[in-house]
This record gives sequence, C-alpha cells and structure tokens, in this order.
Amino acid sequence: MATNPNPVGGQFRGFSLTGDDTGGWAFPTDIGPAAQWRLSSSISEPTGSAVDKVKALQAYYFYYNEAGNIQGFDRPEDVGGQAPRRVGLIAQELQAVEPSLVRPMTWLGEDAAGEGQGDYYWVDYDALYVLCLDAINELNARAEAAKVTLGITPAETYPARAATTTIAPKASNFQLSVTPTTGPEGSQSVWTLTADNAADGLMVGFKLMGSCNHKDITCADEAVKLFTIAEVEFEQTEVGNDGETYHKFGEYSVPDMGWGNGTFTFSGGQAQVTLDYVLDNEAEGPETIEMTLVGPTSDNGDVPAGITATATVTDA
Repeated sequence: MATNPNPVGGQFRGFSLTGDDTGGWAFPTDIGPAAQWRLSSSISEPTGSAVDKVKALQAYYFYYNEAGNIQGFDRPEDVGGQAPRRVGLIAQELQAVEPSLVRPMTWLGEDAAGEGQGDYYWVDYDALYVLCLDAINELNARAEAAKVTLGITPAETYPARAATTTIAPKASNFQLSVTPTTGPEGSQSVWTLTADNAADGLMVGFKLMGSCNHKDITCADEAVKLFTIAEVEFEQTEVGNDGETYHKFGEYSVPDMGWGNGTFTFSGGQAQVTLDYVLDNEAEGPETIEMTLVGPTSDNGDVPAGITATATVTDA
C-alpha cells in the first residue's frame, strides 16, 4: 500500500526559502509537479483515455502494518496507540495504469523491501488530481458529442485550449507625480504612480525625505501602511530578554528607509497615495516632501532606483 511520503530521519536535498540556514526549507516532496515552459522540456499531452485509466483504479481501506510503522508511517507512539484506517490506492496497480504517478521511496535506501523484493513506492496524489481533471474534460467532450448526435442544440462552447503558455511581462516604465506640487498646511496632496503592465495588487514601496518631518503629514488610508519616525526616536533603547540593551528601532537608516515610508498598491493600471498636511499653526516656512520609490526589486517588476517626486508644504 502506498501513501504520500512521511519518512522519519531520512536525508533530503532541500531548498532554502531565505537563501541561508536561518529560515524554512522546501523539499522536493513539498513541490508538486507543474509543467511550465521555463522549467520543463518535452511537454506533451497524456496518451490514452483518462476515463479508462480512472475506471481501472480501485480504492482500498487499509491499516499500516509493522513494516510500515518501522518506516515511519502511523507509528503507535505518533497516533496515540490507535492506528487510523486509511484510504488509498495500491501503488503497483496504479503503476500498471499510469507509471508517472508512482515514485519509489528512494530515501529508504536500496533493498529496503528486502533483496530481490523491489522498491517500496508512494503515490503522487497531487498529480493524480490532474488525471481526474483530464477525465472530466474527456467526459465533457463525450457529452457534447452526444448532444450533437441527438440534435440537442445549441451545444456548449468553451475557449480553446491555449497552444502555448505566455508569461505576462513585468511592470515597467514607472512614472511618479504629485498634485498639487505646492499646498498649505491643512490641505492634501495626491501622489500618483503609473506603470505599463502593472497587475492589480502589485505593491511598490516608497520612502519620504525632505525638510518636512513626521509631525507634518498623516495618511487616512490604512492600506498605505504609512510609518513615520522622529529623529529623536532613533536613539531610544530597550532591554531585551537577554538583559542586553538594544536600539528600539534596530539599525533603522534614514537614508535607506526615510523618515517615513509606505506602500503603493496598483488597481486599474495606477496607484495613488493621499497625504494630509497637518495644520499646526506654527511658522515653519516652506518645507519639502521628497517621495522616492524603493527599488530595484524583482518582486515589484524591477522598479528603477531614483524615481522621485517633490511637493512643498507652506504655512497656512
């Protein structure tokens, strides 16, 4: 009997999710097969009838035996002493119908089942869904053909299957503007970001610099996640659990992150951020707000560095 892999103590070739040893890992067993033009070759449609293949399969109830427990499946100490009843396919039976859906348990080593007994196998149930999907499409095609034969009209039509997969281009040609460029305390400024091929939901960060400070602006839109900080706060410290003293904001760098920062979120080909100028009745003279997009970063469609717009806030 076969199930998805759940080995104990085996060694896997993993892929770091953070680029080092500090974060999580993904293993080959975590990543389902997905044909795509960049990572795959010899892509072709399955042969034979998917419906016939599904009809040839038989589901079974089963319990793991002692040999299965030794390999790490439903060990009594892991399941509270009461082995659960499982449902699944016989790997060898599926292998005879669709070999691509069966994998050897290579992590168990050679001759794990005993010399001359062959390998232990597991069923790639994630990929099995694809076979079922193909069977549904085949049944639908049969039903449509039967409608035509019986004179049942109109037959349903569906979009043709794409011959190739086209990957959408990344966003490019970012343009940042602000209206008005000069405004008094108590007013607002609207910062607009546009880009070609910008998908809805695309987020682009920005930082704020200039002679304005954190007390001079606010933003009512929570999606912008506006964060501002006073220079005096850079020096604030706190004691950690280990008794050591740390700067409250860590290694916060104004040149890198600004005295304020936030996020644009695209919708309909553009993104907007509205900043409110605080009316404080203090004579401060003209102050500038310099907004710069945070880039480059491939997640944002390669935002070029140095895209900036400037506004001036005057006394009321």
